[in-house]
Amino acid sequence: MMLHLRELVVAVARTLLSCTFRAISGALALLLALFAFYTVLLYTPGGPQDMIATHGPSPGELLADMYELDKPWPVSFLAYMFDPSETVETVNIDRYTSVTVPKGIHVSILGAKIEGSGLATGDFGKSFQLSRGDPVMDVYGPGLDVALALVISLIVTFMYVAMVQRIGRPAPYITRQPRTSAYTLRRSLDPASFSLKG
Repeated sequence: MMLHLRELVVAVARTLLSCTFRAISGALALLLALFAFYTVLLYTPGGPQDMIATHGPSPGELLADMYELDKPWPVSFLAYMFDPSETVETVNIDRYTSVTVPKGIHVSILGAKIEGSGLATGDFGKSFQLSRGDPVMDVYGPGLDVALALVISLIVTFMYVAMVQRIGRPAPYITRQPRTSAYTLRRSLDPASFSLKG
């Protein structure tokens, strides 16, 4: 019984370590892909830089504010991901009335305040096509929490099933050096190793 418990603890520890490593490498790959996508999207011909130059100040100002184009290139990406200076937003209620509301996250951890908004906080900006001027999360977000909960629960369930299936099985990779051929030859010539099966 103790051996099975030890095997279970070892399997859980290896799985958690493997999952942690994969989560960190996946997050880094996602960040690198976002950086490449942001750079290609904004700085290629026909991107927002050209729209700002072509369409004048009103859509240009909105694009520059959304993509943080007033800052230099690598800093603009970091500000697009998380900008601590953007903590409030002006929302138009009707044609004549506007209200200032908090934007992004406002968290206090051990006395340190973390405030800001950006892609990392779930602020995906404003829609240009489907519902002009509305936040993207209001357009696409009504089912996002259910979909995210479903994906996370499926990942956890399948990881558990895979971990339970591995208990008691040998490792899928070689963990020690194979025995020499002299040992194998001696073992094969040992009369005690022969079995007579009909």
